[in-house]
Amino acid sequence: RVWIKDALIRCFTCKLDAERAQPIPQDQSWDDRGHSNQMPGYFRRQAQFFMYKVISQMSAYLFYFTVTPVLRYYKNFRYYPLSEDTTFFFSGDANVTTLDQENYSNSMKFTAVAISSSFMSGVVGVWFLRRNRPLIFIQLRELYSPLFRSPKFLAFMFLNLLSAEMLALAVVQYHNRIWFFSESEPPVIDH
Repeated sequence: RVWIKDALIRCFTCKLDAERAQPIPQDQSWDDRGHSNQMPGYFRRQAQFFMYKVISQMSAYLFYFTVTPVLRYYKNFRYYPLSEDTTFFFSGDANVTTLDQENYSNSMKFTAVAISSSFMSGVVGVWFLRRNRPLIFIQLRELYSPLFRSPKFLAFMFLNLLSAEMLALAVVQYHNRIWFFSESEPPVIDH
C-alpha cells in the first residue's frame, strides 16, 4: 500500500525522481488512523473496517428477515413485489412479476445462510487477527471493550445502522405506494 500511494503521489506531482517512501514497521503513534506509512496503523484501520463491514452486513440481513414478512403478509401487501397478489401495482407497469412462495422461501433461506457466513467470517477474522497480529488485536480490544459496554455507543451504532436500513425501505416505498399503518387501504390517487 505504501508503494502504490507513493507512486501515485510522485506521478501526479511530477516528482518521479524523488526518493521512494518506505513502510514504517514500528508503531510511532497509537492513534494513527492508517493514512501514514506506519504498518500497525494501517493494520488497525483494516481490521476496524472489516469488523464494521461484518456488523453492517449482519444488520442488513436481519433487517430483511424482519421487514419482508411484514411487507409480504400485512395489510398493504398487494403494493409490494414480495406479494403473490395479482392486483399488484408498481408505478403503472402491469408486467411486473412477483415472488411466489417458493422463491420467497428461497430468499429467506439465502438470507439465513448469508447471516451465518457473515458471522463466521467475523469469527475467522478475529481469530486471524488474534493469531497473526496479537498486538493489533490487544490494542483494538482495549479501544473497543469500553465502547461496546457503553449504552450510548451501542445506541449510536444501532441508530446509524437503522437509518441506513430505513433509507433502503424508503427507496422501496418511493417506487411503490406509501405504506399506512393505520389504514387497511391507502387513499386512491388519480394519475
